[in-house]
Amino acid sequence: MKKIIFTSLLALIFTSQVQAACLTTTHPYSSGVLAANMDTVVYGPFSVQASRGCRGIIEVGIDSTGVGAKPSVRLEQRSGTTWKPVTAVRGSTTVFVENGEYRVVYANNSAGLASYGGYTKVSR
Repeated sequence: MKKIIFTSLLALIFTSQVQAACLTTTHPYSSGVLAANMDTVVYGPFSVQASRGCRGIIEVGIDSTGVGAKPSVRLEQRSGTTWKPVTAVRGSTTVFVENGEYRVVYANNSAGLASYGGYTKVSR
């Protein structure tokens, strides 16, 4: 029994050390303005290739920085020659992703202007 507990504890320590060695990059975006019914790619395309026991984790966020509509943020993954949505939110979210190519899109689906600021964090 002690051997099983020791082995489990050792595996947990090793896994946490490997995860701590993962690379995380943060990409902040200062204010911008989106026209009515407009999308803009704010980051990407970029590749996620999880390695060394690291998982691909992408966190995206957006905030309104002034008057007008609240824009949304959409994470998309390349699928052949097209981009498919992974998630879309007004605010922020964290997503575990598989290896692949991604981009971050800010969208204003309203009839008026939308001002924004936000960020993308990528761990791999």
